[in-house]
This record gives sequence, structure tokens and C-alpha cells, in this order.
Amino acid sequence: DFYKKVEEIVVYKNLAGEYVPVTSLYGEELTDEDEKNGKEPQAVYYVSDADKQAQYIKMFRDAGLDAIYCDTYIDPHFLSYLEYKNPRRVRFLRIDADVAGALKEDSAEDEDLKKIFEAALEGQHVTVKTEKLKDANVPAVINVSEFARRMSEMHSFYGMGESPADLTLVVNTANTAVQALKEADEGIRTQAAQYLYSLALMSYRPLKPEELEKFVATSNQLIQNFLKK
Repeated sequence: DFYKKVEEIVVYKNLAGEYVPVTSLYGEELTDEDEKNGKEPQAVYYVSDADKQAQYIKMFRDAGLDAIYCDTYIDPHFLSYLEYKNPRRVRFLRIDADVAGALKEDSAEDEDLKKIFEAALEGQHVTVKTEKLKDANVPAVINVSEFARRMSEMHSFYGMGESPADLTLVVNTANTAVQALKEADEGIRTQAAQYLYSLALMSYRPLKPEELEKFVATSNQLIQNFLKK
């Protein structure tokens, strides 16, 4: 069929600016035994908006990881088709879908930090987890599962209203500012945790009006507290 004729000549640009055949990114085909053991197909990360996902791109580059640019209207549909044709060889994840899984180092969860952020973000409908990321300069990032995001976009496309995405805030235990929260006064600790959440959210999407209003208020309060010292 037509797909078989063109599959080998379909190319995408990677983070280095090189054009690579999409088939070169596939992994070995999984066996029945692999699937029974919970092994997943090769993950290929993609960028849908270079400006909005700039922080994630930088983190990938700094960690020596790669992704491909898929920023046209047809790309999401074509990637789904490639997954359908190669279900045991590849799965495509937007670069912000599983950044912790791609960039984390082995570490135990920091329950103290997790409780600090959960208390500060109570009522925000966000799941908090802690990971030691390879880039210590990033305090926190937002993750949304690929499945949840695709479902949300499908609802929006068919006029069903955009379903709320399940946000996960990944707090980077390698970041010095994050670790300093443990020693901060409770009031400042709460404000700082909310501030870091807003920063992570801004790297994922534009803030809503009420979120922006709260971010500005929290920023002003933090500056006032800093200048009082």
C-alpha cells in the first residue's frame, strides 16, 4: 500500500537540526513475553511548539536526549497512525508528557517536600511527586500524560469542550531553592511553593487570568518579605 512505499522516506527534524528517517527511531518489536512483563515500545519524544516548550527542549539538550519537531496540523494524526501501524515498536510522547521519566535519576521520594507542596497547593487539582532530575537548575516541571492530553484535545476538536487535564507537578529534589523550603518559615514556605508551581505552569501553558492575578500577588508578597530582612 501507499504507506509501505513512503514509510522509509518520511523524515523529521531533530533537536540538532538534522533530518532523520522516522523509522530509524523505532525500537525492536516487542514479543508476547515482553508485553506480559510490562515492557513498553520505544518512546520517541516530539516538540509541537518550540516556543511554548522551550524549557523542556533545553532540559533535553542539556541531558543529551533527543526529540523530533512535529509542529504542523497533520502531525498528531500521522503520529497516531504510525503507532497504529507499529504498536509494538514505537510510542510518541510530547516532550512535556513524561519529562521526569526521561530526565530523572534514581532517588527515593522526598516525603517532606511532597507534603510542603501538597499543603501549599491544596484545592489546585494537581498531583505532586518528587524526583531528582538531571538538571539541578529547574525547580519544578509540569507533566501531563500523553493519553490524558490527547483525550482533552480530541474533546476540544469535536466541540465537546476541553476536558481538564490531570496535571502532575514534578518537584526537583536536586534544586537548592527547593531544598531550602524545608528550613523556611511556614508562611514564606507556602508562598514560595505556590510561586514555584506558577513558574512550572507558565512553562507548560499561559496562566489563566485568576492564576496570573494570584501569581502577581504572591510575587509581590515574596519581594516584600525579602526586603524586610
